[in-house]
Amino acid sequence: MKKAIAIVLICFSCFTVFAQWQRMPGEGYDIGAGANGTTWVIGSGYSIHRWTGTAWQAMPGNAARLDVDAVGSAWVVNQAGNIFRWNGSGWAPISGQARDIGIGANGTVWAIGSTAVGGGYNILRWTGSSWETMPGGAVRIDVDPTGNAWVVNSAGNIFRWNGAGWVSVSGQGRDVGIGADGTVWLVGWNAVAGGFPVYRWNGSAMVLTDGGLENISGGQDGAAWGTNSSGMIWKRAGNPQVMTRFNPANHGFKFENDFVSNFAGIDFYGLCGGMAYSALDYFNRSMLIPSRTTPPELGTPLRQYIYDRQQNSTTDNLDKWTELTVNPFGARTNEFFNWGLQGFNGGRLQELRGEIDAGRPVPIGLFKGGNGGFNTHHQVLVIGYQLGRYTGDLGQYKEELRIFVYDSNFPGRTMTLAPNISNATYFYLEEPTCSWMTYFVDKKYRLRNPLR
Repeated sequence: MKKAIAIVLICFSCFTVFAQWQRMPGEGYDIGAGANGTTWVIGSGYSIHRWTGTAWQAMPGNAARLDVDAVGSAWVVNQAGNIFRWNGSGWAPISGQARDIGIGANGTVWAIGSTAVGGGYNILRWTGSSWETMPGGAVRIDVDPTGNAWVVNSAGNIFRWNGAGWVSVSGQGRDVGIGADGTVWLVGWNAVAGGFPVYRWNGSAMVLTDGGLENISGGQDGAAWGTNSSGMIWKRAGNPQVMTRFNPANHGFKFENDFVSNFAGIDFYGLCGGMAYSALDYFNRSMLIPSRTTPPELGTPLRQYIYDRQQNSTTDNLDKWTELTVNPFGARTNEFFNWGLQGFNGGRLQELRGEIDAGRPVPIGLFKGGNGGFNTHHQVLVIGYQLGRYTGDLGQYKEELRIFVYDSNFPGRTMTLAPNISNATYFYLEEPTCSWMTYFVDKKYRLRNPLR
């Protein structure tokens, strides 16, 4: 279900305002932020410094490039290409030679090697004891939270590793930085004051932001650190996630929504609403979810319980489902889509935030447009959200909204629902082919005692 997402860069000849960036003390020429928030910088004379929260602490040694792992330890590459890792008291040597290094929030380490190849230099991935040579060539690299690298080659072309090969991403850039939450930042190609323009990926396109930088690193919750051509250090504040205690890995069913029910001789697939309601029942009663990893068979008590909860979730919300089918020739598509972005006057986003802010996971119905309303609609459980810079006013930055869900089709995973402004849909960042026209907040849920 995964596919490449095309990224389009719009190059502006001049973009100098740092409206969202805070000037930080000190001087820096490369910078890295770890998943735990620890930030290191290469200063003048290749000196190494670590941010204490109020000032830069000088560290021993010197280096030319660096990044920071999940526990806050820096990996550095010195002027000779030698690689070292901070072990808490000193620099431990790592075998091999490199020109750049990138580390994902899950601890996966990639590097740009020292052997010239087409596109720059060879690409390496750390196995824990040695470097594995990967295909292709590049000059800059960083790693997303799943361990997949994004690279920029000597021509500024951008590629993303998809687990089997490099997927081309349209546009040009000079540096890439990825935060612990998966936010991708890019230093663009055409020069502006301070260096080069800064872009941020919104899940479907790279959006120009303010500022001009030379180097960039993603931080926590959408934050970023960067340095410009004069060695100034800048920080952009993040937008924290608002999460309930529901964790799909612990509170969601271990088996996939792989049910087939027959009614009047017709097969119906899935009990997504029943699984969302049932998982929420277990969570609200502070009971352990059943440990089985395969769907319960027809005729078993658990299967019947989930089926009954499916009926509750569907029949109690018939008015919501019916309302969304009234869309002659798609005339109301944008209206329905915007309902999900409306954070005022009873909008869906306002309702959703009210539940999550109170610590309550809430079911939602996902409506798939087209086919006269007879389509693959879905039901999931929302467990958190992140607004980014969006305020719920239907104005700017709508594309930064993130809705975090437990989806019974993806057991154990937290899925991220995001709006695609260009085609008026909501889709999963992790599985872009899964998309819907809009959603409604299910306020009809009533707690039942689940099976023990």
